[in-house]
Amino acid sequence: MRTLILSDIHLGLPEPFPGRLGRSPATLSPLLEAADRVVLNGDAADTQHPSHRAQGIELLEQLAALATRKGVDLIRISGNHDVEETALTHIELARGKILVTHGHAFSASMLPWVPASGAMNRVFAEALGRNPPTVEGAVRAANDAALVQWSDERSVDEPTALLAIGLRPTRVLSVLAWWRKYPRDAARFAQRYAPSAQFVVCGHSHRAGAWSIATDGGARRWILNTGSFSFPSRPHAVIVTEEDGGAGTSLEMRRIVQRRGGYTLAEESRASSWRIH
Repeated sequence: MRTLILSDIHLGLPEPFPGRLGRSPATLSPLLEAADRVVLNGDAADTQHPSHRAQGIELLEQLAALATRKGVDLIRISGNHDVEETALTHIELARGKILVTHGHAFSASMLPWVPASGAMNRVFAEALGRNPPTVEGAVRAANDAALVQWSDERSVDEPTALLAIGLRPTRVLSVLAWWRKYPRDAARFAQRYAPSAQFVVCGHSHRAGAWSIATDGGARRWILNTGSFSFPSRPHAVIVTEEDGGAGTSLEMRRIVQRRGGYTLAEESRASSWRIH
């Protein structure tokens, strides 16, 4: 079984850079052909933003129909831009050694630079207190907090994230500080809610990369962030291959490149591969 994991496609969101390849079922089609199963790990479409909801839902439905025609199993995980009751909060692969979740539940400070940040943090903390101490409970709490952003007119009326951050230099500092701590927050989240997970595959921060983080007790976890198709636009994919007979599981992280009018996987890179025995 070959599973391809993507995040933060943001279908329905306008492209901030003129002339760059748009995000649509047609341009994403080559990626669907690269695996037996494709996991959309949160923020697949902007279904909560009032201005982009209709287009986001339409494009997501078209993508699901395309996957069905290609015989590809499409799995949706909830993110802070697409809070849906029908979406999963996470999945586990390799008998729990790989945790796949969007990442907006990793800390109370989900989006420290948005106008509704304070209210979101309070709702998150309150929901965590009444939810079960599980991955699902934490993500459900984060989803409650995410809905606060979309009920705040200041958040909805702001321009794109790129302009909103650029217009206020203090937000740049908030983003950089958050980026720096995010991998460690991910490792601590796994230590608390999924202690058997050696790998955490996430998105949310829009910063692609792979980090080996030591948590309390000396256990190390790999944090694999697949980045985003929107700003700053360095999308990656994680490919998980589970061998027949349970002999082992391999993970590989590859860049996603634009080629012939579509998005496709870059050439194989041994530097970004791991194996679970």
